[in-house]
Amino acid sequence: MYKVIDNFLDKKLFEEFQKSIFEHKTPWYFLEHQVTVSSELKNFDEGYFTLNFFNNGKEDYPNLNMYLYPLYNKLGVRALLQSRANCVTRVNKQVIKSLHNDFIYPDSKTAIFYMNTNNGGTFFEIDGEEKIVDSVENRIVIFDSPILHATKTQTDLKRRIVINISYF
Repeated sequence: MYKVIDNFLDKKLFEEFQKSIFEHKTPWYFLEHQVTVSSELKNFDEGYFTLNFFNNGKEDYPNLNMYLYPLYNKLGVRALLQSRANCVTRVNKQVIKSLHNDFIYPDSKTAIFYMNTNNGGTFFEIDGEEKIVDSVENRIVIFDSPILHATKTQTDLKRRIVINISYF
């Protein structure tokens, strides 16, 4: 299953984190696809921007650790698999991107931490049921990594930023 927690970080810490990621010269990297997309979704996959904080056993961008470590501590992270920010730009038509899982390790967790409120979200398919967690700033959704999920794109704001953390 999954768990949703609102106001996950202290308000002051969250606002500083939000300002840092939205207003500073963050070195975003463009990728063509969020996940391997099916042929019927290729026309809707405009790509996205990402910034790895931790990947392949090493820190990639430690400049935001003052915000990330309180997030990891509150989650009870023992070991990171991956931590990154994803920035999806506004689209004209709201779609659900391809279902995927980030990792298939049975004991691993994935957390998606929403940096801004918009009409996008995260789509889940759990035991044949479809659920959507709306993008609300300072909200986190925590779930078992093997659970299938997908981005629900936004049409209202120029960008939707989430922090995606996979961990033990």
